[in-house]
Amino acid sequence: GRAELPQIVAAARIIQPGLPMRQPKAPAPVFQRGVGQLGVPHIFKGVNSRLDELQAAVLRVKLKCLDNDNNIRREIAEYYCHSIVNDKIILPKAYSKGSHVYHIFAVRTKERDRFRTYLNENGIQTIIHYPTPPNKQLAYKELNMLSLPITEEIANTELSLPMSPVMTAQEVQQVVEVVNEYV
Repeated sequence: GRAELPQIVAAARIIQPGLPMRQPKAPAPVFQRGVGQLGVPHIFKGVNSRLDELQAAVLRVKLKCLDNDNNIRREIAEYYCHSIVNDKIILPKAYSKGSHVYHIFAVRTKERDRFRTYLNENGIQTIIHYPTPPNKQLAYKELNMLSLPITEEIANTELSLPMSPVMTAQEVQQVVEVVNEYV
Protein backbone atom coordinates (compact mmCIF):
# COMPACT_ATOMS: atom_id res chain seq x y z
CA GLY A 1 0.00 0.00 0.00
CA ARG A 2 0.87 3.63 -0.23
CA ALA A 3 2.46 5.41 2.69
CA GLU A 4 1.13 8.71 3.97
CA LEU A 5 3.49 11.63 3.45
CA PRO A 6 4.81 12.53 6.89
CA GLN A 7 3.78 15.81 8.44
CA ILE A 8 7.39 16.92 8.80
CA VAL A 9 7.54 17.60 5.05
CA ALA A 10 4.38 19.70 5.11
CA ALA A 11 5.57 21.57 8.21
CA ALA A 12 8.93 22.37 6.62
CA ARG A 13 7.13 24.17 3.79
CA ILE A 14 5.83 26.77 6.23
CA ILE A 15 9.33 27.51 7.52
CA GLN A 16 11.19 27.28 4.22
CA PRO A 17 9.28 28.26 1.08
CA GLY A 18 10.24 25.89 -1.66
CA LEU A 19 10.17 25.59 -5.36
CA PRO A 20 7.61 26.68 -7.93
CA MET A 21 4.63 24.40 -8.12
CA ARG A 22 3.25 22.80 -11.24
CA GLN A 23 0.89 25.18 -13.01
CA PRO A 24 -2.14 23.88 -14.92
CA LYS A 25 -1.03 25.19 -18.35
CA ALA A 26 2.75 25.23 -18.28
CA PRO A 27 4.22 22.78 -15.79
CA ALA A 28 7.15 24.03 -13.78
CA PRO A 29 9.77 21.37 -13.17
CA VAL A 30 10.31 19.88 -9.75
CA PHE A 31 13.88 21.00 -9.39
CA GLN A 32 16.72 18.85 -8.15
CA ARG A 33 18.53 20.58 -5.32
CA GLY A 34 21.97 19.19 -5.74
CA VAL A 35 24.93 19.11 -7.97
CA GLY A 36 26.72 16.12 -9.24
CA GLN A 37 29.46 15.19 -11.55
CA LEU A 38 27.19 16.06 -14.49
CA GLY A 39 29.51 14.56 -17.07
CA VAL A 40 32.54 16.62 -16.07
CA PRO A 41 35.53 14.30 -15.82
CA HIS A 42 37.56 14.26 -12.64
CA ILE A 43 41.11 15.14 -13.59
CA PHE A 44 42.61 15.36 -10.09
CA LYS A 45 42.31 13.13 -7.05
CA GLY A 46 40.62 14.66 -4.03
CA VAL A 47 42.54 16.57 -1.41
CA ASN A 48 41.98 17.54 2.21
CA SER A 49 41.58 21.30 2.37
CA ARG A 50 40.54 23.83 4.99
CA LEU A 51 37.65 26.29 4.95
CA ASP A 52 38.31 29.99 4.87
CA GLU A 53 36.60 32.27 7.43
CA LEU A 54 33.70 33.24 5.13
CA GLN A 55 32.86 29.63 4.27
CA ALA A 56 33.06 28.71 7.94
CA ALA A 57 30.70 31.55 8.91
CA VAL A 58 28.10 30.47 6.34
CA LEU A 59 28.33 26.83 7.36
CA ARG A 60 28.07 27.73 11.04
CA VAL A 61 24.67 29.30 10.34
CA LYS A 62 23.55 26.42 8.12
CA LEU A 63 24.58 23.80 10.70
CA LYS A 64 21.69 24.93 12.91
CA CYS A 65 19.28 23.58 10.28
CA LEU A 66 21.21 20.44 9.37
CA ASP A 67 19.49 17.95 11.67
CA ASN A 68 16.04 19.19 10.66
CA ASP A 69 16.96 19.16 6.94
CA ASN A 70 18.36 15.62 7.24
CA ASN A 71 15.20 14.43 8.99
CA ILE A 72 13.06 15.89 6.21
CA ARG A 73 15.20 14.15 3.59
CA ARG A 74 14.81 10.87 5.47
CA GLU A 75 11.03 11.31 5.56
CA ILE A 76 10.90 12.02 1.83
CA ALA A 77 13.12 9.01 1.11
CA GLU A 78 10.91 6.79 3.27
CA TYR A 79 7.85 8.04 1.40
CA TYR A 80 9.53 7.41 -1.96
CA CYS A 81 10.57 3.89 -0.90
CA HIS A 82 7.09 2.95 0.31
CA SER A 83 5.13 4.70 -2.45
CA ILE A 84 7.11 4.13 -5.64
CA VAL A 85 5.84 0.86 -7.04
CA ASN A 86 7.28 0.28 -10.50
CA ASP A 87 9.08 -2.91 -11.55
CA LYS A 88 11.32 -0.93 -13.93
CA ILE A 89 12.79 1.17 -11.11
CA ILE A 90 15.35 -0.12 -8.60
CA LEU A 91 15.10 1.84 -5.37
CA PRO A 92 17.92 2.24 -2.85
CA LYS A 93 17.95 -0.38 -0.12
CA ALA A 94 16.66 0.76 3.25
CA TYR A 95 19.19 0.74 6.04
CA SER A 96 18.69 1.16 9.76
CA LYS A 97 16.59 4.21 10.53
CA GLY A 98 18.66 7.37 10.81
CA SER A 99 21.82 5.97 9.23
CA HIS A 100 21.35 7.66 5.83
CA VAL A 101 20.66 11.34 5.14
CA TYR A 102 19.74 10.91 1.45
CA HIS A 103 21.54 14.00 0.16
CA ILE A 104 20.59 12.44 -3.18
CA PHE A 105 17.95 9.83 -3.95
CA ALA A 106 19.55 7.65 -6.60
CA VAL A 107 17.40 5.08 -8.38
CA ARG A 108 18.40 2.74 -11.18
CA THR A 109 16.76 1.58 -14.38
CA LYS A 110 17.99 -0.24 -17.46
CA GLU A 111 16.26 2.40 -19.61
CA ARG A 112 17.82 5.41 -17.90
CA ASP A 113 17.81 7.79 -20.87
CA ARG A 114 14.22 6.97 -21.82
CA PHE A 115 13.13 7.27 -18.17
CA ARG A 116 14.94 10.59 -17.80
CA THR A 117 13.28 11.98 -20.94
CA TYR A 118 9.88 10.81 -19.66
CA LEU A 119 10.42 12.48 -16.28
CA ASN A 120 11.58 15.71 -17.91
CA GLU A 121 8.52 15.75 -20.19
CA ASN A 122 6.39 15.40 -17.06
CA GLY A 123 8.00 18.26 -15.15
CA ILE A 124 10.45 16.24 -13.04
CA GLN A 125 14.06 17.34 -13.23
CA THR A 126 16.73 14.71 -12.68
CA ILE A 127 20.49 14.51 -12.47
CA ILE A 128 22.89 11.74 -13.36
CA HIS A 129 25.30 12.12 -10.47
CA TYR A 130 27.80 9.44 -11.42
CA PRO A 131 27.91 9.01 -15.22
CA THR A 132 31.54 7.88 -15.26
CA PRO A 133 32.70 5.13 -12.91
CA PRO A 134 35.82 5.84 -10.83
CA ASN A 135 37.90 3.29 -12.74
CA LYS A 136 37.27 5.27 -15.95
CA GLN A 137 38.11 8.71 -14.53
CA LEU A 138 41.22 10.55 -15.70
CA ALA A 139 42.22 11.09 -12.07
CA TYR A 140 42.58 7.33 -11.70
CA LYS A 141 44.17 6.55 -15.04
CA GLU A 142 46.16 3.76 -13.40
CA LEU A 143 42.80 1.97 -12.95
CA ASN A 144 41.44 2.65 -16.46
CA MET A 145 42.37 -0.81 -17.71
CA LEU A 146 40.30 -2.50 -15.01
CA SER A 147 36.94 -3.97 -15.82
CA LEU A 148 34.51 -3.40 -12.94
CA PRO A 149 31.19 -4.61 -14.36
CA ILE A 150 29.02 -3.83 -11.33
CA THR A 151 30.46 -0.33 -10.95
CA GLU A 152 30.07 0.30 -14.67
CA GLU A 153 26.47 -0.99 -14.66
CA ILE A 154 25.58 1.35 -11.81
CA ALA A 155 27.15 4.28 -13.69
CA ASN A 156 25.03 3.40 -16.74
CA THR A 157 21.73 2.97 -14.88
CA GLU A 158 21.81 5.52 -12.00
CA LEU A 159 19.54 8.57 -11.98
CA SER A 160 18.77 10.90 -9.07
CA LEU A 161 15.20 11.93 -8.32
CA PRO A 162 14.45 15.30 -6.72
CA MET A 163 15.47 15.39 -3.07
CA SER A 164 15.40 18.56 -1.01
CA PRO A 165 14.20 19.61 2.42
CA VAL A 166 12.27 22.47 0.79
CA MET A 167 10.14 20.23 -1.40
CA THR A 168 6.43 20.45 -0.67
CA ALA A 169 4.24 17.43 -0.01
CA GLN A 170 2.58 18.09 -3.37
CA GLU A 171 5.93 18.05 -5.17
CA VAL A 172 6.96 14.79 -3.50
CA GLN A 173 3.62 13.21 -4.40
CA GLN A 174 3.99 14.46 -7.98
CA VAL A 175 7.35 12.69 -8.30
CA VAL A 176 5.86 9.45 -6.99
CA GLU A 177 2.83 9.63 -9.30
CA VAL A 178 4.91 10.32 -12.40
CA VAL A 179 7.42 7.55 -11.57
CA ASN A 180 4.62 5.07 -10.92
CA GLU A 181 2.99 5.89 -14.27
CA TYR A 182 6.20 5.15 -16.22
CA VAL A 183 5.79 2.12 -18.52
